[in-house]
Amino acid sequence: MIINLGILCVLKYTDFALSGVTAVLSNFGIDWSKQFEFVLPLGISFYTFMSVGYILDVYWKRYKAEKNIFHYATFTFYFSQIIQGPIAR
Repeated sequence: MIINLGILCVLKYTDFALSGVTAVLSNFGIDWSKQFEFVLPLGISFYTFMSVGYILDVYWKRYKAEKNIFHYATFTFYFSQIIQGPIAR
């Protein structure tokens, strides 16, 4: 779960954090302008939260852990669920 959320945070918030650091350091006369241009994958939040939901369901013993990686991938990347909207069961 930490890895999933860590990847999401790094991809989405690194540029925001570095721009804040640059603004603070510029107040002290330090010119530090690092920029990372990450290509943000489409739907990264959706896939991350689907994976976190699965991990929590297995942890809370609502479902058994899936041993077949293809079944897990089908659950995670089931595209027709994206079309139905942000609230999914």
